[in-house]
Amino acid sequence: MPAHRAAPAPVSRTRRLTRALVGAAAAFGSAVLIALGAAGGTYAYFSSATPVGAGTITAGTAGLTINGGSTASVGALTGALVPGSAANSATPLTIANVGDVALSVEQGAATVSSTTGLSTANLVLKVIRVSGAAASCPAATVTDLSMSAVTIAPGASIKVCVTASLAPGATGIVSGATANFAIPLDAEQVAP
Repeated sequence: MPAHRAAPAPVSRTRRLTRALVGAAAAFGSAVLIALGAAGGTYAYFSSATPVGAGTITAGTAGLTINGGSTASVGALTGALVPGSAANSATPLTIANVGDVALSVEQGAATVSSTTGLSTANLVLKVIRVSGAAASCPAATVTDLSMSAVTIAPGASIKVCVTASLAPGATGIVSGATANFAIPLDAEQVAP
């Protein structure tokens, strides 16, 4: 038999398996292309959107009163003021948090006005937190607001006394001197 008519050489088993796999892959690829063509060529994901309705938010308020007002006078302090001694307000003042956030309250820098020699250099002014049951000053100290702050909850109040002391080293120049003073209370919201 001529060589061109000879029986084909036997195909190896590996070759047959490879041809079968290539044929199956081609058939699968064709099926995918046909499916995509039928779907219009899109492959978008499903999605949806819904707006959140309008809401209302209100900021908190911070408010501090002293004896029910924005300022309070302690009047004349009781006691003879000599070097090393102290004079006190007659009755405690009530500091109230009238806001709706907790406040950290501390004493600010006092100012002294005198034409007779008293100044913050020789006159020490302090706001002292006292027991809520205190009816007069001096009273047992709970917190010295010149040294550390006190937190007042919304709607709550504390009592304080004002005290002035003359520095032990004050000279005779302040003997018989008088002064007016102001002590601010600084309040700041306590972080929730």
